[in-house]
Amino acid sequence: MDGIFNPGTPGDDTIEGSANNDELRGGPGNDTLYGLAGSDVLFGLSGHDSLFGGTGDDLLDGGDGDDSLQGDQGDDVLIGDDGQDYLDGWSGDDRMHGGNGDDVMLGYTGDDTMTGGSGADQMFGEDGNDDMDGGLNDDLLVGGYGHDRIEGGRGDDELYGEWGNDILKGGLGDDLMYGDQGRDVMDGGEGNDQMFGGVGDDTMSGGEGDDLIRGEGNNDTLKGEEGDDNLFGDYGADVLYGGDGEDTLVGGQGDDRLFGNRDADELFGGDGSDELAGGTGDDTLKGGSGNDTLHGNEGDDALYGQRGDDDMHGSNGDDSLYGGDGEDALYGGYGDDTLRGDSGDDFLQGNTGNDSLDGGHGDDVLHGGQGRDILTGAEGNNTLTGGVGDDTFSVGLGESVNTVTDYQDGHDKILIEREDLELDFSDLMLSQEDSAVIISAANFQIILEDTNVDDLDASDFLL
Repeated sequence: MDGIFNPGTPGDDTIEGSANNDELRGGPGNDTLYGLAGSDVLFGLSGHDSLFGGTGDDLLDGGDGDDSLQGDQGDDVLIGDDGQDYLDGWSGDDRMHGGNGDDVMLGYTGDDTMTGGSGADQMFGEDGNDDMDGGLNDDLLVGGYGHDRIEGGRGDDELYGEWGNDILKGGLGDDLMYGDQGRDVMDGGEGNDQMFGGVGDDTMSGGEGDDLIRGEGNNDTLKGEEGDDNLFGDYGADVLYGGDGEDTLVGGQGDDRLFGNRDADELFGGDGSDELAGGTGDDTLKGGSGNDTLHGNEGDDALYGQRGDDDMHGSNGDDSLYGGDGEDALYGGYGDDTLRGDSGDDFLQGNTGNDSLDGGHGDDVLHGGQGRDILTGAEGNNTLTGGVGDDTFSVGLGESVNTVTDYQDGHDKILIEREDLELDFSDLMLSQEDSAVIISAANFQIILEDTNVDDLDASDFLL
């Protein structure tokens, strides 16, 4: 110490340093200490003290009481200790420790480091690339400008990245996190967290707990991880992973990719041409508008293409696929599946299992695959192929022409949905045209390719 050593009195002292490196001690009163120039050490000790470092790299220790510490110029160290303290680093790369009590810390300019302690603290990084740790209790941490690292620690914390490419970690507790501007990386940690990415391509992980995660602007990556999470991509081409738990994933606007992963999840593509994969569990997938691709994967899944020309795959399990509007392609996969084309000229393939296929409106193509399948042509000019197994070809009384490509006499059946109309085998008109049999009645027509009319009788029909 090449400056002055100035201990305080029991009263309320005002002590000034010098241009050298000074050590100032306040004593038990409410003291005011000015370090002035030089690299000074200031101790407020007990009482409600005000410490000003001045120029130089100073150390300010408030001690007991509700203290106000201002580092001013230089790379300063500010220690609040016990009490509800106010710490202001001002310029320079400062280090601030709040200690016990509900403290307020301001970094201002410079790359500052702030540690909260046991109280409910408030930290504001302002300019610079700051490192902030809330510690224990329910803290408020605001990064400001710069690329900041913000960690809530224990407690129900609020974290705001603001400007810059920030790293936010909620830690233990039910945290509220806002990335705001920049490409942020956010991790909720343990607890039921709420996370909002803001503007920028953000990466957000909920961690343990039932989390709410919203990407908001740009192209974000959202991961629910453990717990029953709600993920919303919002704007941009987003990637959403549900993780463990029964999750809800909503892509929003843009061409999104949604992966439910484990358990029974709900996936909604929204606007854009989206890719949805349910993963394990009994999942519900809805494509929304756009030309979507849906994969049920494992489990008994329900897939809804909705609007657009969709590509849908049930995969394993007893799945239900509904094409909706547009020209859709539906593939049941393994299991006893239900496929409904709805509007548009659709392609339906049951694959393995005892499947039920209904083309709906439009000129549809239906393939049953292996198993005892039911194929319904409904309205339009449809092509029906049963595949391996004893299949049933179902037609209604509406205007339709259904062509059956592989009718097997003695194995397959033709079901006519007659509703309230009295109809028996004698009411059907059967004729041979080349290698095909034409069956007509009411407003419908059935064409059986590679079939002989003499091989057909009433046993082939379910009326």
